[in-house]
Amino acid sequence: MSFNLSSAPFSSTSLWNQQVNTGATYTSINWPTSTGYNYAASDLFPVYVASSSDPVVQVSVPETYGWPAGTVSVHIPVGATGGGGAGYGSDPNPDNPIIVIDGDTAYNFWRFSRTSNTTASAQAYGEANVATGTGWGTLRTPTAANNWSSMLGAGVSADGSSELGGLLVKAQTDTGTIDHALQLAVDNSLLSSGYVSPAIGTDGYTAGAPLKEGQLLAIAPGTPMPNGLSPLGQEVFRALEQYGAYITERGGSQTALRVQQNAYDATTLSALNTDMNKLLPMLKAVSGGTPTPSGSTSSSGTTTTPTTPTDVAPTVTQASASPGTGIENVGDTITLTLAFSKAVTVSGTPTLSLNDGAKATYVSGSGTGSLVFKTTVASTDTNVSSLAITGVNLPNGASIKDSSGTAANLSGAARTFTGLQIDPPTSTTPTSPTTPTTPTTPSVTKPVLTIADNSLWVGGRGGHVDLGTKVATTDTNDNVTVNITGLPRYETITDKLDGQTFRGSNITLTAAQVDSGLELHSYYRGGGHPVATLTLTASAKDPTTGAVSTASPQTITVTDPRTTSTSSHTSTTSSQTSTVTDHVPTVTTPITTTAATTTPATTTTSPQRFDFTDLQHAIAANAGGLASRAFALLQQHVDPATSTLATTAQQPIIVADHPVAAGTSTASLASQSFALLNQYLAGNTGRVDPGQIVAAVSQATGSGLESLLARPQH
Repeated sequence: MSFNLSSAPFSSTSLWNQQVNTGATYTSINWPTSTGYNYAASDLFPVYVASSSDPVVQVSVPETYGWPAGTVSVHIPVGATGGGGAGYGSDPNPDNPIIVIDGDTAYNFWRFSRTSNTTASAQAYGEANVATGTGWGTLRTPTAANNWSSMLGAGVSADGSSELGGLLVKAQTDTGTIDHALQLAVDNSLLSSGYVSPAIGTDGYTAGAPLKEGQLLAIAPGTPMPNGLSPLGQEVFRALEQYGAYITERGGSQTALRVQQNAYDATTLSALNTDMNKLLPMLKAVSGGTPTPSGSTSSSGTTTTPTTPTDVAPTVTQASASPGTGIENVGDTITLTLAFSKAVTVSGTPTLSLNDGAKATYVSGSGTGSLVFKTTVASTDTNVSSLAITGVNLPNGASIKDSSGTAANLSGAARTFTGLQIDPPTSTTPTSPTTPTTPTTPSVTKPVLTIADNSLWVGGRGGHVDLGTKVATTDTNDNVTVNITGLPRYETITDKLDGQTFRGSNITLTAAQVDSGLELHSYYRGGGHPVATLTLTASAKDPTTGAVSTASPQTITVTDPRTTSTSSHTSTTSSQTSTVTDHVPTVTTPITTTAATTTPATTTTSPQRFDFTDLQHAIAANAGGLASRAFALLQQHVDPATSTLATTAQQPIIVADHPVAAGTSTASLASQSFALLNQYLAGNTGRVDPGQIVAAVSQATGSGLESLLARPQH
């Protein structure tokens, strides 16, 4: 039989269920002045009462609080999960505590994470019997049988107690009486290390602080109740005076009463938070006295006879949904479960009102503590981001009662299921005539691409220019991109959003990157003036329908201007420069001026400057072509005494007329040729036969060049 949350958990002899000792001493505590937030009601602790119809969840746990590592099997309602929290200090992970009562056992998990309907994990665990247990941990002698552990926790509180012990539970406070001590987390500055019985552990650390875990605090008898307390605050005042509150954990910068999470409404909790700023600073440390028997004079001097309330109406303790999150469409079925504080009997067909305009109909559970309702999404339902139960309906004489005939209190059924979205398609009224029409493609707005200048110039060797492009759309939901094709390999584009550089003949950028400003960089090192045509196409995509709209392509021509070269027309040939680049190597040929006299024409060539480093760097890119150019350059400087090239028309060597070596052979041949060229230019007095060079090239071997290189040039 399911545990009744309206009853106080644990045995009647548990300290949780004992009144403050008669004749006890009350010692004042130097509480901090209230700031409006340093005293609170902490509602991080969801409580679920499981039934046999709930799925069995295999919860994997490490060894903690004396419990061995392994898997704990427990019935847990679908959708039940941990209560969140903010973590501690530099650890951002939430506490995610959860309390699940399955049969007579209260399972308490810390950092509970549900991975499916039947699997979960937790980082700490403890359990206690809600009927016969004390709700407190126990100390024991370490042995091999208990894995040498000196303690066994009843839950995951720092002091080793169950988080169900002393928790403010709605089903019980709805009865108007709190018949047990409460649970308290205390401001770190007030909590020292160490503990007192019944605690078995501590997480306090402030040296010299006045309080310890396990200590009982209470409002002294005869203290007037503050004015303006909420109804729940008044119940808490009486409980703190009659039963007190035990310190179970440190509370950071707050001193907080611990409250069930999945039960109280926001208005009640807000009022209780305000009440705590009045009530908690009234607590004093309790010591001494003699136990107060049940049914005798309490610590406040009032004769009390606690009895179990008779004919207490069953209440809704939780509401869950399956699935708990996701987007549900037309035809999808959602199962809603209401858990009650005791078994209930159903007559007729109750329904649940939902915020999407639909109703969930009762299907099963009469005679148990859980009632199941189902709803199927229809096209007429309203689209809502989070499904919610707004009320319970009892049409045509339907009822929900306990075994004594007391009608259930259904106010706790209202619940919002965050993340459970209802998304039926929007329905439209057919127009006349009703002849079917071909469905149109979901609309998407065509983006507008603007280009400031369609013709740009950019200097090579690291020059840059702003592309002057922007893209806009009137539909802020669309995903807008711009595709650029035709970018040559010697140019890149960098955005000003995050400094990302793009290269390649086909790239796509986001609207944010485009609108941040795009800068084109050129690394062209050649002697030409190549023109690249960039084609830019803007597209927009609807994130929901996937529909795409593309604007007309636009182009930008980018010209890399020729590198400037200067020549001198004098009676001698201008100084020569031979440059090899990453792209098209060029050789600037001599410009020769012949004197107009009757004497034989003579020519004088100025000293040569040759950039051999650049020439070697370019060999791998175009070895054969470079070899041809090198031989041509050599030929222009051959002594006119051994060749007619200096006195007759130019005689180019057409290397293409001769077979040349490829791959590494060609590269080697080119290297030797340039070595020859360098040797020749250094001396410039020897005799070189261009025929030998051509023969060497046509043989595709190094033998001819080796012999030529071996010749003295003086």
